[in-house]
Amino acid sequence: MTLSDLALRDFDYALPPDLIAQAPLPERSASRLLQLQGARRCDLATRDLAMRDLPSLLRAGDLLVFNDTRVLPARLPARKPTGGRIEIFLERALAGSRALVQLRDAKSVRPAMMLATEGGEVRLIGRQGELWEVELPIATHEFFERFGRVPLPPYIRRVPEAADRERYQSLWARVPGRSPRRPQACTSMRRCCARSMRRVSSGPGSRCMWGGHLRTGARQ
Repeated sequence: MTLSDLALRDFDYALPPDLIAQAPLPERSASRLLQLQGARRCDLATRDLAMRDLPSLLRAGDLLVFNDTRVLPARLPARKPTGGRIEIFLERALAGSRALVQLRDAKSVRPAMMLATEGGEVRLIGRQGELWEVELPIATHEFFERFGRVPLPPYIRRVPEAADRERYQSLWARVPGRSPRRPQACTSMRRCCARSMRRVSSGPGSRCMWGGHLRTGARQ
């Protein structure tokens, strides 16, 4: 069996809560890196490394893919007219001040309902599959940049902090407001590590690509 034969269920495993870091390390490049060696499952071997070791693993001809999306603070607490709490999670910005969102705890919501938020009222327009189309008080990206919260992964059991807005960004984040997702590995690199990789990637046959934005459904 080769790596292409792997299925999603192969990655379903128990992870003790005490092994899940609840805050990023002060030094980005000290984050852990798992190297997978071998082309066949029966021959696979792993090595525990740190992100600072990544440049030493690269060879001429390797392809580097950098994530340049900037994470949008896409979570927004709100309240129903009854006072009940509900969470709005941005999935996609539409034209003007409209957007497609997920509604957590969406029982008893209906079209034309107004949800109260720190930035003003959000009007529910109607369902589109599992999502809701909403109308915001101002343009979508501006609204969530001003009033949204960083979408920390569900296994992070703490309230987002002000420092998370920059710490959970990729070093290459240069396209503002494109992604509500955290760029994962790119948040673990320091600039010195990036410079080392740039020297390697400038060798013969090496290539660099800029990653894009995952749309609706990426979280599944």
